[in-house]
Amino acid sequence: MKRSTLFALIAMFGLTSFGSAAYAGWSGWVREPGIGVKAPTTSLMFKGVTHKAKRVGQYEIHYNNNQGGSDNGWMLLPGQTVASPTLAHDGKNLAIFVRGADNALYVMWMHRGSGYGHGSTWGKLDGHIKSSPFIEYQGPGYLKVCGMGMDDVVWCRTFNR
Repeated sequence: MKRSTLFALIAMFGLTSFGSAAYAGWSGWVREPGIGVKAPTTSLMFKGVTHKAKRVGQYEIHYNNNQGGSDNGWMLLPGQTVASPTLAHDGKNLAIFVRGADNALYVMWMHRGSGYGHGSTWGKLDGHIKSSPFIEYQGPGYLKVCGMGMDDVVWCRTFNR
């Protein structure tokens, strides 16, 4: 796109500058403390607690939470993943979704009563995916989890508590 065309579009839509409003309020980049990662950390704020999960090395799954400014440290979860984990909540409990080393989709529920430090065991959901899972919160008690199937089609499942 020519620069003159770009400025004409800016004037036509009443934009005064690129970036100033879109980036207002953002801090600079800050290094995430802890161990190195293979893929980005995913995080979710739920009931006043910041939850984080990440893939470390080739297969490890690590989880951490921070409540009231107090970081609880990274802990290794059982199981293996070949993609970045995804966090979600159903309005009551936190869920960690991963694509396992066998390409199946797994979920672990983390319960607030346990301080989020101890989850259930991994539950295997039928089917296989070749992407990181992605989640849509659909209201209290309802989740929709999707992933790219082995046939290159996006497949979804819903959870209804």
